[in-house]
Amino acid sequence: MNLASKTIIPNSKTQFSFHSLAKNLYKIINEAYLFGDQQDFLADMTLRPLPHRGLPINNISMISQGSGTNAYRIIGGCFNPIFDINNINTENTLFHSYSHSKKSSKGEFEQEIIDFIYMDFIRSISILSLKKPGAMEPQLRVLSKEYKSDIWNALLDSNKSYLRQIDFANLLDTERDTISKQCKSTVNKKNGSN
Repeated sequence: MNLASKTIIPNSKTQFSFHSLAKNLYKIINEAYLFGDQQDFLADMTLRPLPHRGLPINNISMISQGSGTNAYRIIGGCFNPIFDINNINTENTLFHSYSHSKKSSKGEFEQEIIDFIYMDFIRSISILSLKKPGAMEPQLRVLSKEYKSDIWNALLDSNKSYLRQIDFANLLDTERDTISKQCKSTVNKKNGSN
């Protein structure tokens, strides 16, 4: 990747929003906690850092929404249970703004950002304490078809540019049957079945 990073210090006028892929992946992770009946864990993890407000508990990666603007789209550092886009500030967060380090097209830069988001997501899910990570697989497969990346076949030695269930099982170092059962229980829960 040809991305360059610099640390920034936002001010009261700085605006944060999610990159659309990051927003969807953030939503998928939080739903996986809920489908795993980990609501209490999620609530507890949100409250734990409160006495330590001065510690940089977040390490946010973002890109500017345009030169000369004070608006940024978050592309990484948001895939964890203590991240709250409405409660990030200079006291609890380190901010890294990424840009392209060489001249290239807007499409190439956007592809590098998609690759970056997937890599940050993959790193994050490898350390999360999700009881039912398989709950993420169906939506993740759909997203990987919409936001294409060579990351999947590079990491998983697959000939597909999207994530398959067997690839997701390999990524999590678990059995495909386990992922399949978790997916089915998630579908049943969404439909109101037991």
